[in-house]
Amino acid sequence: MGSSSQMTQTGQIQFPSQAVAMAQAYLDSGLVSQDLVRNVVGADIVYGEEFLDLYSLLSLRDKAALFPILDEPFYRKQRGDLPENESALLDFLLNGLHAGVSPHPLVDLEYMRFIRPDFELVDAHNFPDFLSRFKRNIVDPSAFFDIKHYRRTAEGAPVSPSALFDFLLRGDETGCAPHPMIDVDHYRASFPDVPQGAAAAFLHFVTVGDAERRDPGSRFDPVWYSEYYAEDGHPLDRPLAHYLRYGRFASRAPCEDEARATPSGPAVPRTSQAFRPDRSSATLLRNHSELVDRIDGRARNRVERFVERDIRPVALEDPEATLSQMRFAIDAEPQIDILIPCYLEFDKTVECLASIQQATPTMAVRVTVVDDCSPDPRYEKMASVPGLTYRRNERNMHFLRSCNAAYTRSTAPFVLLLNNDAQLEPDTLDGLWAAIRADPEIAAAVPKILYPNGRLQEAGCTIEPDGDTGMVGVGDDPDQPMYTHERDIPYGSGACLLVRRDRVGETLFDERFAPAYCEDVDLCIRLRQAGGRIRYVGAARCIHHLSASTSAMSQLRRVQLVRRNQQTLLEKWGARLKDGMAVRVLAFYLPQFHPVPENDLWWGKGFTEWTNVTRAQPSYDGHYQPHLPADLGFYDLRLVETMEDQMRMARRYGVHGFVMYYYNFQGQRVLDLPLRNLIARGDADFRFCLCWANENWTKHWDGGSQKHALMTQDYEQPTFESFADDAIAAARLPGAIRVNGLPLLLIYRPMLIPDVGEVCDYLRGRFHDAGLGGVYLAYVESMETANKGIDPADLGFDASVEFPPQGIAEPVATPPKPVKPGFLGKVYDYPGTVVNACDARRPGRVRFPGVFPSWDNTPRQPLAHTTLEGARPERFQAYVEAKLAEANQFLSGDERLLFVNAWNEWAEGAHLEPDQMFEHDWLRAIGDVLGARQYRSFD
Repeated sequence: MGSSSQMTQTGQIQFPSQAVAMAQAYLDSGLVSQDLVRNVVGADIVYGEEFLDLYSLLSLRDKAALFPILDEPFYRKQRGDLPENESALLDFLLNGLHAGVSPHPLVDLEYMRFIRPDFELVDAHNFPDFLSRFKRNIVDPSAFFDIKHYRRTAEGAPVSPSALFDFLLRGDETGCAPHPMIDVDHYRASFPDVPQGAAAAFLHFVTVGDAERRDPGSRFDPVWYSEYYAEDGHPLDRPLAHYLRYGRFASRAPCEDEARATPSGPAVPRTSQAFRPDRSSATLLRNHSELVDRIDGRARNRVERFVERDIRPVALEDPEATLSQMRFAIDAEPQIDILIPCYLEFDKTVECLASIQQATPTMAVRVTVVDDCSPDPRYEKMASVPGLTYRRNERNMHFLRSCNAAYTRSTAPFVLLLNNDAQLEPDTLDGLWAAIRADPEIAAAVPKILYPNGRLQEAGCTIEPDGDTGMVGVGDDPDQPMYTHERDIPYGSGACLLVRRDRVGETLFDERFAPAYCEDVDLCIRLRQAGGRIRYVGAARCIHHLSASTSAMSQLRRVQLVRRNQQTLLEKWGARLKDGMAVRVLAFYLPQFHPVPENDLWWGKGFTEWTNVTRAQPSYDGHYQPHLPADLGFYDLRLVETMEDQMRMARRYGVHGFVMYYYNFQGQRVLDLPLRNLIARGDADFRFCLCWANENWTKHWDGGSQKHALMTQDYEQPTFESFADDAIAAARLPGAIRVNGLPLLLIYRPMLIPDVGEVCDYLRGRFHDAGLGGVYLAYVESMETANKGIDPADLGFDASVEFPPQGIAEPVATPPKPVKPGFLGKVYDYPGTVVNACDARRPGRVRFPGVFPSWDNTPRQPLAHTTLEGARPERFQAYVEAKLAEANQFLSGDERLLFVNAWNEWAEGAHLEPDQMFEHDWLRAIGDVLGARQYRSFD
């Protein structure tokens, strides 16, 4: 039984607080009336504790009346190992719900998630949402319960807003069966052992009759169906359940008469009729620009909601009086020299000095004010401040040369460059000091810089390949997690920059950038080229009046200096500047395009992914199906040459490599021939890494429970050993993708692995022992980890990979008109989903952004597919632009990765490979973005 650190006691029984909260949510839901409760227990129940306490004392019949969706004998059978002395209700609330264990023959949790993939696994926090699904009749609770049919045919006044609860509570009074394919009158008349009540007869068929292939009525022939659609030569165990759960979605006939009546050709329009997109230049430009505007508009709205406030640590009414009272400690061997160049802005300079005093650094500092021949006579008073070093230039040397002169005179091992219009918050110096000393490779450290009104000025800076620069997060809320995360950056502003003297050398700034602008960019590039790192410290904060120190300079002059020095930057660093900014694009890669014995057994001889792809038909007006390949055709991955052709095509458009799915069940490898061929060849032109797809292989392709599994995923040592063997062999290949010098390895569903941290340690040890130095581990934010913000470090990983469209899908405003009988699928809006993806707040950790070109799994679920409508290459390009910018802002070095879902998921409509409708446009979208931003790399 699940446990909680908090317990609630009632009488002599203690209940976990989570269970109490869930019981309270049930009482408050209105699914059962207090009149019913009073009839069952003889009193009103107001509190969750009372409910749990009294429930445990009731008979099975009364329990079923009080909480109808829990059939205790059925649930205990599902759980198998639940001791008799433990409460089935408590176990269901605390464990069974989240594990997906169905509590009643008419409540199939897996089926509900199959019909509504957007439903999350249930736990305490979303239990009220789970109850609302029943109350609002959002989704059929099982394949056997048709809500619409029940509400049309049920007799009498309902006792619950939920159709299911009403049926379970009133039973025979309803006078109907809740599914049209089960005729209870026929069933009772045909089999004498069947209970005579309509509800009891219906449940008898669901729990007994279907398994015995009994006849439920004229609309379904169980014997014919189970034998005609036999799997591996064996008749189906529960034929009607199979039909309702799978068969109808695959257009299978329920009886022989309907099979004969089914036309040989499709009854719906093919692609040429159903889907004719406008590909004119005007439409392409409009689609792209409209989505860019929506993405930017959402970001602007978020920024505009920020409430501004004055956050300056120091705001002086009489700066001169404050200056006269200042004292600074004197230390012959300071650890940090603080250099403050100034020209004009006397008041702000004094406030800067006062903020340093208030910051109370724990290390020894020496503060030097460099007066660049300012015409303000008040500056001379600084010469009399005890402990303050004041130097006045004989002539105006401007910012760069003033800093260089002061740096030459300084002696401390660390130097802080601080603009005179900046202020330090308490602990900022200590935070920078701790960060730069944490690793000798860190050559410089910068804080989070804010405007005086509280908005973020910059959380580190970016450098474009053309020498242009950007401030990360400018104008945004500075307390968002992505701005508090400590990370390496390309460069940090010289407004507040702590540098290590032994890394900088004798000269601070290159005087080719005099009088100012881009000198701090050049310094940081120089430090990084020498092997140093620039560290952004989100916990350290500096308030900065941007450009106050250069306000006397005309706008035109500033622009001229910036442009001139950007050109100097390009001339000095050239290709090295471009290489340092490259973003590697990796696409998920499915190896299921070749026949394997397992698929021959399950789906028929010669089955590959292409089998389902070519059968797909449109489900509604304007539905793009089937997706058929263009250049590469219906290829066979048994040929390494085919994979090399794919790599050459990917490289042509800037796609760096692939993330190949890997399957291993109890040490048995599946779909591994492409990998084995690559390892055997040894020198194939194919750049890739592996992603362990560690989930059950199911009949409906969704990694669901063991109930419908063709192969079940296990987590025993033989599986881990063989997985590590194959991953190490792949990592030794010349095309292996590396991050920070280590082979990259992904795991698809980490939360399914018991003790996943220990497994990560095991893999790291195996890679280290194999002489590979270790392994860079990333988990995929899929299923139970999508949008949950789980820190990779908490699971033993180095990073996570965003995996759209899971968890962000936006419903279409107007559902399309179906043309396929029995269509039950879900249609979402691609542009709206992209806006959601780009608006989602980035977590404060290493997370690789992901994009998807389109999504439509019609080939796998003909009647219950999920489709993202409105996907077009030009909209995908806008999406890539936004996520590439995210990678540029928040990732550095080898970790500058962008993932694409996917290269060749043809049965899910997610493919970069050319199709007959859009040809190379999906790939061209990526190539155009990389080319325009000069991030493209063909190494």
